[in-house]
Formats: sequence, structure tokens, C-alpha cells
Amino acid sequence: MFRVSVLRRLPHKMLPFSLAARVRSGALMTLLLGLLTACGGGGGSGGASPSVPPAAPTSTSPSTGTVALTLTDAPGDFLSYTVDVTKIELRKANGDVVQALPLKTRIDFAQLAKVSEFLNVATVPEGVYDQVTLSLDYANAKIVVQDTNGNTINAKVQDAGGQPLTTLVATLKLADSDKVTIRKGIPANFALDFDLSASNSVAFGAAPPSAVVTVSPFLMAAAQFDATREHRVRGLFDSADKTASSITLKIRPFEHQETQFGKLTFSVTDTTSYEVDGQVLTGSAGLDAVAALAVDTRVIAKGLVTNKVLTATNVVAGTAVPGNGKDAATGVVVSRVGNSFEMRGAHVENHDGTGDFAAAIHVNFGANTKVAAADAPGTPLSIGAISIGQLVTVRGAATTANNSRTLDATAGAVRLEISEVAGEVVAASPLTIKLAYVNAFKPPAFNFAGTGSSANNDAKPDMYVISTTGLDTGALVIGDVVRVRGHVNGFGLAPPDFNARTLVDVALEARAAELGASWRKTGATKTPFISASATSIVLDLSSAETELHLGGIPRAIANSDAVKTLVPKEDGSGEFAVHVRGEEGVKLFRTFAETADAVQAQLTAGKALLRLEAQGQYNRANAQLTVRRMAFDLVVPAVQ
Repeated sequence: MFRVSVLRRLPHKMLPFSLAARVRSGALMTLLLGLLTACGGGGGSGGASPSVPPAAPTSTSPSTGTVALTLTDAPGDFLSYTVDVTKIELRKANGDVVQALPLKTRIDFAQLAKVSEFLNVATVPEGVYDQVTLSLDYANAKIVVQDTNGNTINAKVQDAGGQPLTTLVATLKLADSDKVTIRKGIPANFALDFDLSASNSVAFGAAPPSAVVTVSPFLMAAAQFDATREHRVRGLFDSADKTASSITLKIRPFEHQETQFGKLTFSVTDTTSYEVDGQVLTGSAGLDAVAALAVDTRVIAKGLVTNKVLTATNVVAGTAVPGNGKDAATGVVVSRVGNSFEMRGAHVENHDGTGDFAAAIHVNFGANTKVAAADAPGTPLSIGAISIGQLVTVRGAATTANNSRTLDATAGAVRLEISEVAGEVVAASPLTIKLAYVNAFKPPAFNFAGTGSSANNDAKPDMYVISTTGLDTGALVIGDVVRVRGHVNGFGLAPPDFNARTLVDVALEARAAELGASWRKTGATKTPFISASATSIVLDLSSAETELHLGGIPRAIANSDAVKTLVPKEDGSGEFAVHVRGEEGVKLFRTFAETADAVQAQLTAGKALLRLEAQGQYNRANAQLTVRRMAFDLVVPAVQ
């Protein structure tokens, strides 16, 4: 999901959407607002930004507000979704247009699965804004997916009409009551989502493995930072304030090597960890080291946003920054033999600051390779800590021969990032699961040979053993679905196969759920409901493609679950939308009863339901979803 945040709270709304029925990336409908009014297909013009536009919009008015842009997505089956974002425009109600993106920016949305990225902080004229336009260029897109066997496939891209996709323009037009007003000294808070999960579907070919991604763009929006998600800012050092415990960066997101995308000041604390030119520090000593850096030294900070302020938990600066003088790559270890391993799904940062995606990289390492864990950078580890399934960042020297890339880290470093596994509990003590994924990769992608203390003890996907020392597992029972974060156990040390830092029993959080249903393959339906009233909508999903997403767990786990009934909250309120394709605007409702009546009226008038999405609290025993958000996308049926 692509999110553009402008700091000010607005009411949520939901508008048209597209359900990706087979391969998804991102939540079905985390945040809902907006109307997709235009999209471009093969041969269209994306209206690329000028090569060197101003770093921020200018205005003759002295009154301005601050716009902070962030990007995010959620875990899914896209290993890479790299496109060029050519333009983000904010339009005032009087017709004035403000460019909110200084330069064309190449973005791999799949790399934003666990962290949101600050893209720009710009100053824009005060006024009332009623429209946002996002322009994407697919001409050089690199979209990589994995099939059920774990094969990595470079996908072809097409529009909804089956034509090659080159450019895409999507516009979000706000209703009169929800236009954005920016006033002097008051930062705005507005989020725009280009939802990958709702905008893309993938069809696989069997022999040889192939994939075609069909893009049916859908634009949504909401009004806040995700307080539970880690945020990242990358850029050049500007200044540090020891009294205020803060650092200011000139933002340079992704692989940008020119201009600046505004400035961002973030906070640090006594527990913030630092890696500055290879030196590991904590608290005030780390802040002192950053303050002593030369202006324009490269810096990366990660942390959480609270009350619109980023507080960094980790700061990396100077030569410690991946790609700063050395080649680097972040990916998942899928096999290891001796002092070499294969890494899949790698985001590459070259020594010159440019970036790329590599489906596979061969890594060599040795006794002089520095190894440490991201959550304990001051504790050196042996090379034995590098094992199968671990998410790693490697720094070294890269070479390419015969289309095969090798990264030599014998004099470099390997950082063990926090890894995530999920699956169904097959034994509670010790905790043993049937793997659904390891760091977004399906089990067939891995060769677990050598992970065990003997061949018989090698990690097994159907019996993956997890150490849960210090964690409460008393409520776990066989059949529960769990999501676990931590580190893979050292090579040759299993069992256990994985050392947990945190554990979530998804059966306990299954109240948070998202349902998507599509009748696209059958051409929409005039009878999606068995019944619809102010107190419930009983669904007829017999001809629909459906997906139920439970709290961050892969949809494959939840496919056997079903939602038969949608019911309102106790007070009947929520955020609901009904849209008929071909008709201008969208009808927004605040009560379940009004929405049920409106949809039923459209069906009675001869319309057909193409898609619906609903979000709320799931009751598995009753196959029931208590909804707080719903969106219905209807069409006028073709004349037979």
C-alpha cells in the first residue's frame, strides 16, 4: 500500500476499489477514502515531473502549511513491485496545483512491508485542497512474484484490458464536506493510499513458470500515521540539538543522489542505539557522535511516530549506512554451504548509492566477516549465527558474471535483521508449527540442509520448532495460528529452529479481520445477498472469489474460514461507501442501516455488485463480521 501523509486529521471515507483475487500485497482495506477517477493504459502519458523542479512548492502567500509524505505497504506475495512515481499533485479548490513530489522517484513498494518511509516534507500554500493526483510510470517496472512452489518469477504487466501498461494516473477527489484546509502554522494530516492488494491480480502459468499482473488501480486515503508501524527516514545530516535530544536530516529517500526533499527533525532518547562509522553507541554518546559528523553525512533513522513526532530507536550514520562506499543487500538466506549462502528477494544498494532488486545473490563470508544482530548491535556474533530463513543485510563488494551476482563479505559485515515466521500450531510444548511463511517466502523456497545438529535434526517445514523462553504460551493449543518474530537459530544448532522474541496467537486477535469478495469472473451479480436489513446482511458467496485476512497472517492460512453474515456495531455507526461505476461521485453513509438500504435499492434498480470489502471484528464460531467499514462497487450490467 502506498501512503502519502499530510499532517492533519480528516474523517475516513471509502470509495471504489479492486479486489486482487489471487496474489495480494498489503491489507485489503486498512484505510479508506477517495475516488479513482482516471487511469492510463498502454501508450498513455504519465506527465513526468520536470528533471529538476524546486525542492518544495513556492507561493506568493506568506501563509503556508507543512506536508509530510510517507510510503508504506504490508506483507504479501510480491517480492518486488518497482515503479516510477512521476508526480504527486495537490489541487486547491480554486484550481491552483501544487507539486508535492520534487523529483521522479523509483520505489519498490514490496520493500516497505515492515517499515514506512518518509518521502518528502514540503511547504505548501494555505488554502482548501479538494483533489490529489498520483502518476505512475510502468515503462521500466520490475514486478517479481513467487508461486506456490516458491519459484521467483518476473511478471509481465498489463492493464484491465489486457494491454501492456506504461503509465497510470489516479485522482482522488474529495467530497465538499471533506476538503482539506491548510492554515498558517497548522500542519495538515492526510493520507493517500495506492493499494497494491486492491490494485493487482496475478495469473500464473505452469510450464515454464510465468506470471501476468493485471493492474486495476484503486486509490484510497486516511488521516493518520500508523502508530504501530516502524517508520524510516533517510537523508543527509543537517544538525543535532543535544538539549532537545533531536537530529535534523535533509531528506533523501530511496536512492536519490540529488536535491533535498525537505527537512525532518526526529527525537532520540537515552535508549536509542547508534552505529556511527562502525562504532556502536547508545544514548548521549551516540548523539554526541552524530553531532560531530560533517554536514551532509548519510544517515538512516528508524522508530515509531507518536503525536506526529518520529522517535528513533536506531540511528545508522556514515560508513555504516548500506551502500555508502560499499555494496549492500538485504534479503533472506535460503541455503548455506560452508562459508557461502544464497540470498533471495534482495534489495540491493550499490556503493555509488544506486539501488536495484535481485531475485538471487550468492554471498561469500569468512572468519573476518563482522556479524551482529540488529537488536543487539554491540554484541559480536560468529559466522555460525547465519542460518537458513534469516533476514540479513550484507555489506561487501559485489561482482556480476553471466547474469549471476556475487557479494563478497569476507572483509565486510552481516547484520541479522528481525525475522518473522508464521504457521499453525502442531504441538504446544515445545512450540512447533507447520510453516506458512518465513520472511514472506513460502517453505518450498528453502533448503534446510545443515541447519540441524545432525541431518535428522534439520529444520522441517511441517514440524518447525520454536524456542519461546520468557514468553507466555499457556493459552496456545493445537490448531492455533501464530506469528513469531525473532532470529533463526544458528547454523547446525537446531533444534530449536527459531528463537522467538515476540509471539502473537492469531486465534486471539482474529477479531481484527478484513473480508474481500469479487464477482469479477462471473461478470458481477444481481443477487449477492440472501437477505439485507438494518441488522444484518447475509451474503451469498457461492459464485464469488473471497479472501479473509486475519491480523497480518498470510491469507492462505485463513482461506478455510468464511464470513456468512455482516452485522453492525452496537450503535450501528461506521464508515460506508456505495459507488456505481459510470456515475459521478460516491454515496457515503455513517450507518449500517442506510448502507444496506442504499445497496438494496441499487440492486432493485437493476445494478449488479462487482466487489465488496468489509473490515471489523470477526466471530469465527458464528462466521460473522461486525463491521466498522464497508465499500460496495456496483456496475450497470451489460445488455444481453
